[in-house]
Amino acid sequence: MDPWKDPEGLLEIFKRVKEKVDCRLVYCYDMALDDPEGVAIYAKVYRKAKKLREKGDVIFVVGKHQILVNSIQRFSTILVQNSIREGFCLAVTEGLWKGKPMVATNVGGIPIQMLPM
Repeated sequence: MDPWKDPEGLLEIFKRVKEKVDCRLVYCYDMALDDPEGVAIYAKVYRKAKKLREKGDVIFVVGKHQILVNSIQRFSTILVQNSIREGFCLAVTEGLWKGKPMVATNVGGIPIQMLPM
């Protein structure tokens, strides 16, 4: 979890989408073991999502398990990258490579990554 990925903003976006579409948000994050700030950001977002978690609308899957991240990406209907600042985004590349529709912000290198081939 990193402030430039805007995880709290994604919760707000999800709430608006949920009003119109029956959906579920899976926060899937491969937590960096050397990122003490990430743990604090995760805890804040997790608390903020309390009501959504209790209703089963938001699920958190966090760890250091690349096969699990890959599986969730493959079985998701849509992948979202809500960065407010980004260079090259591996999550966008992974989603596009897997043929998944991507919803991503128009920042940094993301627009170039999402150009049609």
